[in-house]
Amino acid sequence: MEYRFANGVRLLAKADKPALRFEGAEGWIQINYPDEVTAQPESLLRWKPGPNDVVLSAKSNEKRDFLDAVAARGTTQVDAEVGHRTLTLAHLGLLAIDLGRKLKWDPVTEQIIGDAEANQRLEPKPRRAPWTI
Repeated sequence: MEYRFANGVRLLAKADKPALRFEGAEGWIQINYPDEVTAQPESLLRWKPGPNDVVLSAKSNEKRDFLDAVAARGTTQVDAEVGHRTLTLAHLGLLAIDLGRKLKWDPVTEQIIGDAEANQRLEPKPRRAPWTI
């Protein structure tokens, strides 16, 4: 899947193996889960953050991050809004695959532009009771 954001950023998603790759004008860095990191040029692997850079502590996964935040009565590295927006991308990608067409998303209204069928598919389904009478 290819996502294109209003600011020109492209996000390519593949469903083969878990990995994350960032590409920029000076090269790329890729994390192949769980613990392999490669880069081109390799000097990117020796980069050290500057005084104004945001640095996140390493966590093994989001579940560990959540449990640590609960135990410390603190906050998670990623807040609920970021989690919501991230999962929205996944849901939209799956919906585009299922419908077999491109979708244009409005992140402000949280609606798919010009596609009533796709928007209807985003609506939550009524929950049924786990029992019958």
